[in-house]
Amino acid sequence: MSFTVLFPAAAALQDARVSAVFAILYSVIALSAAIMCFTGIRQNRTMLTLLLASAAAIPLLRLIHLAGAVLTGLGQYVLFFTLFFVLGLLLHSLIVHLVSTGTTHSDASSRSWRHLAASAGLSAVCSWALWKLSLRADLCAGVFLVLLIASRMTRMYLVRHRILHHTYAEIQKPVPARSVRRSVMILSAYVSLLYLFWRILFTLPSGRGLLTSVCAVLLLSCEAMDIADSLLNNRIISQRGSYPLPDTDPDAVWPDVDVFIATYNESRQLLYKTVRGCLNMACPDPKRVHIYLCDDGQRPEIRDLAEKLHVGYLTRADRTGAKAGNLNNALKHTTSPLVVTFDADMIPRRDFLTQTIPYFLHAWKRNAGLPEKEQIPLGFVQTPQAFYNEDLFQHHLYREWVTGNEQDYFFREIQPAKTASNSVIYAGSNTVISREALETVGGFFTRAITEDFATGLLIEGSGYVSLALPTPLAFGLSPEDLPSLIQQRIRWGRGVINVLYQINIFFTNRFSVAQKISYGTAIFFWVRSCIRMVYLIIPILAAFFHIPFVDSTIGPMLCFWVPYLLMQYVFELAMTDSRRSTPWTNIYETILCPFLAGPILQELLGISLKTFKVTDKNRDRGTHFAWRYVLPFLVLTILDAAALLTGILNLVQGGRSGGIVTVFWLAYNLVLLCICLLFMIGRRTETLVGLRKSVISCDLLAADSRQMQTGVAVGLSEQELDIVLHGTAELPKPGDSCEIRLDADHWTAVVQAVCTGSKMQKGLQVMRFAIEHVPDADQFLSILYDRDLAYESRHRQLFLSPALFHTLKHWHQDHPAG
Repeated sequence: MSFTVLFPAAAALQDARVSAVFAILYSVIALSAAIMCFTGIRQNRTMLTLLLASAAAIPLLRLIHLAGAVLTGLGQYVLFFTLFFVLGLLLHSLIVHLVSTGTTHSDASSRSWRHLAASAGLSAVCSWALWKLSLRADLCAGVFLVLLIASRMTRMYLVRHRILHHTYAEIQKPVPARSVRRSVMILSAYVSLLYLFWRILFTLPSGRGLLTSVCAVLLLSCEAMDIADSLLNNRIISQRGSYPLPDTDPDAVWPDVDVFIATYNESRQLLYKTVRGCLNMACPDPKRVHIYLCDDGQRPEIRDLAEKLHVGYLTRADRTGAKAGNLNNALKHTTSPLVVTFDADMIPRRDFLTQTIPYFLHAWKRNAGLPEKEQIPLGFVQTPQAFYNEDLFQHHLYREWVTGNEQDYFFREIQPAKTASNSVIYAGSNTVISREALETVGGFFTRAITEDFATGLLIEGSGYVSLALPTPLAFGLSPEDLPSLIQQRIRWGRGVINVLYQINIFFTNRFSVAQKISYGTAIFFWVRSCIRMVYLIIPILAAFFHIPFVDSTIGPMLCFWVPYLLMQYVFELAMTDSRRSTPWTNIYETILCPFLAGPILQELLGISLKTFKVTDKNRDRGTHFAWRYVLPFLVLTILDAAALLTGILNLVQGGRSGGIVTVFWLAYNLVLLCICLLFMIGRRTETLVGLRKSVISCDLLAADSRQMQTGVAVGLSEQELDIVLHGTAELPKPGDSCEIRLDADHWTAVVQAVCTGSKMQKGLQVMRFAIEHVPDADQFLSILYDRDLAYESRHRQLFLSPALFHTLKHWHQDHPAG
């Protein structure tokens, strides 16, 4: 069999699908060879794997194609893809083994000649692949010369300006976290990619008109981006490790710490709780902790609060640079080597400093005495943003007792995993930052509405490493109403994308490839709102205009599409410790996408948001029902229901089986939209801060009794508490006044309360009390907020229907007829 037969030109085959696969393989070879010309072979194992696997797959594909009489087209596709996938895994394992065991000892001259030979060989491979793609021979020769010269110049520049990309793992070896087995990750990648290429090769409709082609390609593009994002995020999460608190010398001198509480329009009462939490933070030498209220509102009542609590007060004449400018002003008036930033509503726990500062002490000890080139400076330690009130999703969908906060997945799963690539996102609050790192990058970045994201990028791009911890050490207020939530997310999304235009992230050697991928997934997260709108609209168009955006029979759909959906659901649950599931991801995205898609698209087109409103933390929750929020979902629900009926009628009348996909997605979207409508209508029983689960010992003395009863406070808020009493003594009745003593680890408080009723919960009688008076408010606030207030999620469902029925059940109880 000749070389031409084994390696035919892509255009020389009559079978269009096989010709397309050959074209893809040759394109991958050309692209990977070109990339390695500039980056090097040892530094890019993934590209080398793709090149070798694609080259080996070409004769393999030819042999399988010649066996066409035995196998169907789909059979050939599955066999080829499976062999190609296995070949890639074996090659990657072999390459990793050879690189890890290979020697790197050689002089500069021999290395230069090796790089030149590698560049020449890779340039030749790239030119050959382009020639097989039917590019003229003289142009291929030109590509060879240009690629060789450009790659050599680039390599010489990179060698001279080489930047070492460190991670925190080089300071402290991580303990591998419990995760799914590698085989499960490989299976997920196999099923997802098998489905994706099946969609590309076998399901795109042809000859059906321009509208059909546009819709089909748009939908396929969104699916491809979704799969790529999912695979990259799974790869990031799989690298998650834990970094236990380093041991510190008991005699070590702790550094001075400046604590900045940024405020603009927050209430005095809210700031009081935050400042009290900061004053309660434990430290071996409390005199080294300097707390400052950084007031950009120049309010006399906040200055008075600072004086009464004996903390610093900083303000300025103008508000240039907004929050970043406010913090930069604070930097000018302080000198401590470490800076802690808190939002105005974030109340730290007692152990915030003792759980974060030791990481800096450990890093400084490691760097002491080392040459400057070998030092690895720690830039910042980020802890999760967690909340002591229910978020809107928990509250309006009646999930406050079973579902964690919507942001838990990012802060407690994604962020700690980003430590492995030194791409932790600085979130603006609950963070300890090195002043040296801030001074290196010129302070907090003032030219973006997400100054925190930009500042973190600059710190990590300047040679500092970052660390994200998974345990919440401070709790704040999530937005209390829908307008505030939408405003907050628009600001975050537009700000993150705008940073992409202001800071050179992808076309620089300041960041490693792993960092660029990680930052890319953070940016792409906000593009998902546009993709979600496509998923909602395309099935409706398909039903009304008879557009077969998936051209396939029922058999292949069952073989490729169903396993992909199931694997996607199961794998996300396994990867995130049940903190996030595909149905709930879809609910979160669908609720916000009508309001985010437009602004995000504007930002992508370069129409930037120059100013922003501070998220209002002073509003009572109240009802958030407003027709401007309900109307988009009402219209989409009506259209989706009508399209679903149309799609079913088309199937009954003998339409193509590809219409089953349309009917399925319309039904799925209809359930989603119904949940969104219930969310938008809201919940009648509104509370500012619901009771949070607790296990706090308490003693209760009724006003008309001399017998002290013991029990446990199982729910606690500023207004109410739930108590389970021990023993068989007579229980308080509704209206009875009681004195309740609460005993926590470090705090004790007495409250005067009135019994408002009781209920049976899990076989126990739970007494509800309304708090009327608290003699020592500071002690009570410490008990209330100096504890773990985060709920662990219980997202262990594969389908949307249970979520809809759960919400409907509680909504009906909350809105009785009449």
